[in-house]
Amino acid sequence: MANAPQNSSTGITNTETSWHDHKQSAEKAVAAGRMDLAETNWLVALKLAEGFEKADKRYAFTLEKLAECYFKMGKLNRAEIFCEQVLAVYSNLYGKEHIDVACIAGNLAMICHALKNFRKAQKYYLTALEIKNRELGSDHPEVTKLRSNYADLLRMTNRENEADKLKTGAS
Repeated sequence: MANAPQNSSTGITNTETSWHDHKQSAEKAVAAGRMDLAETNWLVALKLAEGFEKADKRYAFTLEKLAECYFKMGKLNRAEIFCEQVLAVYSNLYGKEHIDVACIAGNLAMICHALKNFRKAQKYYLTALEIKNRELGSDHPEVTKLRSNYADLLRMTNRENEADKLKTGAS
């Protein structure tokens, strides 16, 4: 991004300004219920963010918002793709044991669960539960909700005993 034109008085590049403008437009579109317009703006913002430094959090933020947009639109396969990218970026930025990694893993678990990809969903539930249990404690509402969702998956896959043990294993 070293060659991007920039405003000499602020040091902000045109790419950064354009990314910010598309981000704001996407957020306004979401608020107005215009998910098609939000999608378009997030896609442009993503293209711009790809030019930022690898550790720039705007790239991961944009991927996460695109995943959220697709989830809200019911385009779960697309949501899964972007969510997996966010997970990879967050794992690299923060480490595989970070709470933000657990949040994204939990989101992926729910997406895969809805897509009936139970094996993948289980993997993500277990990752999220391990981290969140350690970081937040087993009685935290986020952990309780995640455990409940995982128990639902176990029941859907005819694993009632495991689901029951999971429920009784909760304090």
